[in-house]
Parts: sequence; C-alpha cells; structure tokens
Amino acid sequence: MCVWLGTLASWRPGLIGGLVREYRTTAGVLAQPPDEITAFEARTRRRGGRAAEGEAYAGASRAERASDAERFAAALREGPAACLRRARRAAGFCTRFGYPLVVVNHHWHFFDSAGQPRPALVAAWRRFVAELTARNDVAFTTFAAYGASQ
Repeated sequence: MCVWLGTLASWRPGLIGGLVREYRTTAGVLAQPPDEITAFEARTRRRGGRAAEGEAYAGASRAERASDAERFAAALREGPAACLRRARRAAGFCTRFGYPLVVVNHHWHFFDSAGQPRPALVAAWRRFVAELTARNDVAFTTFAAYGASQ
C-alpha cells in the first residue's frame, strides 16, 4: 500500500495530505481499501481539489502532462499489488545493470504536527527496509558516497 500511495503522490503532490485530512491519521489512510483511495481521488478531482498539481507541472508541455495523467490513472486503476510488482522489477533491473535505486524519505513525514512519531508509517518503513536488507543484492550508501564513486 505504501509503495502505491508513494507512486500516486509522485503525480499528485497534495494527495497524501488530503487523505490524511480525510481519514485523520496516516494509520487511517493505510487502513483504507484501495477502492476507497480511488473513490477519494475521484471525489477530490470532481471538486477541483488538485491545486498543488499546478506547481508540480510548471513548465511542463501538454504532452508531458497528458503522459503523466495517463500513468497516474493506470497506477490508480491497477492498485497496490501491481505497483509493488513493478517496483520489484525496477529494483531487479537497476541491480542487473548497475544503476542505483534511490529511495528517499523526509524525516518530518514520520512525525505528526505535535512532533509525535506516526507508528503506522514507522512500521511500514521498517517493513520496507527489512525487505531490502533481506536481499543479497542490495547495498546501502549515501548520495555523497555514490557521487564520489562515479
């Protein structure tokens, strides 16, 4: 679910914030079935609630916008399982050809507005890291170390 939501958010910057406002907490968002997330996005779109999208597409051509809209719609329609399969294939591709697979998060996403940890999000991140560290083809580095090796 987290990979799917992150993928969707890469095309709709305000989506996660809107979902958290709707379902009160990150845990509340993660507890929703995919159909509810899809229905929420449709309701938001009908209300014109995608103002942040304008900033994300500043300077983008009409073709770029259309392509991203199609990719977003496909990811939304296919759901979390298909998104996770694609992410796993991409990770395998990156390793076979020596490309880095970059995973980035911001520490503030793991805390609520009162500075308290968001347990569901922390647990999801731990599961993600555990899956990566269990693989024998994953190495961790920093941007600085990777840049120095190129």
